[in-house]
Amino acid sequence: MYKIENYYNNQSAICNDCLKSISNIDLKERFSKAIPAIIESSYAYKEEAENKRLYKYKANNLEVNGIKGDELISLYKHKMVPRSSTARMHYDQIMLSANNMKCPYCGVRTVTTLDHYLPKSDYPDLSILAINLIPCCKDCNFNKRSNILSDILQAYLHPYFEDVSQVDWLSVEVYEEDPIILIYNIDKKVISDTILYDRLIYEFNELQLFKLYQVYAINEISEMTHYFKEIKEKQGAKVLSKYLLEISNSIKLQKTHWRYALYKSLSDSKWFCEIYIKS
Repeated sequence: MYKIENYYNNQSAICNDCLKSISNIDLKERFSKAIPAIIESSYAYKEEAENKRLYKYKANNLEVNGIKGDELISLYKHKMVPRSSTARMHYDQIMLSANNMKCPYCGVRTVTTLDHYLPKSDYPDLSILAINLIPCCKDCNFNKRSNILSDILQAYLHPYFEDVSQVDWLSVEVYEEDPIILIYNIDKKVISDTILYDRLIYEFNELQLFKLYQVYAINEISEMTHYFKEIKEKQGAKVLSKYLLEISNSIKLQKTHWRYALYKSLSDSKWFCEIYIKS
C-alpha cells in the first residue's frame, strides 16, 4: 500500500479526445456543453479528497448539464478503455503513474487496469475523471467492489492523497510451529489515529491482503531457507538475526511492504534463528 503521484490529470484533454470520437451529433453537442462542468467537478473532488471527505461526496446519478449518467459511463467504456479509441492514451498514461507498475492497494501485483475510486455505477458523473481513476491490479479492483461510501470507515486510503508508508504499522506474528505459521496484522499501538486504524483494518480485510501477504511470506521463507542455514552454519544464530535485520532495513523506505515487516519479525524471533533454522 503506497501513495502515487497524480501527475496525469489533464481533464480537458481527456474530455476533448472523448468529444472527437463521438459520432452522434446530439450527444456530441450535449457533451461539449457539459465539459466545463466535468472539469469543474475535478476541482471539487480534489478538495474533498485532500480533506478526507470523499465519503460525503454526493453522487450525481441523473445527469451533468444534459449528459445522463449512463452516457458518461458509456464514454468511459467505449471511448477510453478500447485500445483503438482516441482517448485510450489517457487510460495508459494514468496506468503508468503507478510506481514500477505495482498496484498501490496491495503493493505487490502488477497494474493491469484502472479502478474508479468512487465507483462509476454509483457516481457516473466521475466516470471519466482522471483524479478518480486509480491504476491497480485486477484482483484488488475485483475485491474492492462497487459501493457508495456512507461512512469514513469504509473509505479506502486514496493512493493520490494519502501516504502511510513511513510508519511501520504492518506487523507479523511468528508462531513457533513447524511448518512455520505467520500471521500479518496491523499494530494498533503505532497508530494514534483510531479512524485510520479502523480504515486500514477494513481495507485489508476487503482486499484480503493479510492472506495475500501470508502466502508471499511463506514462499519467501521456503525459497530463502537454504541461505539462512548456510549463514547459521558458518557464523551462528546472532549473525543470522543481524542479516535478517539488514534485509528489513534495506526496505525501510517502504515500511508497509510485506517483506519489511516479515524480515523485521524474523530478526526479532530467537526461536526462528536458533531453533527453526537448523544447522
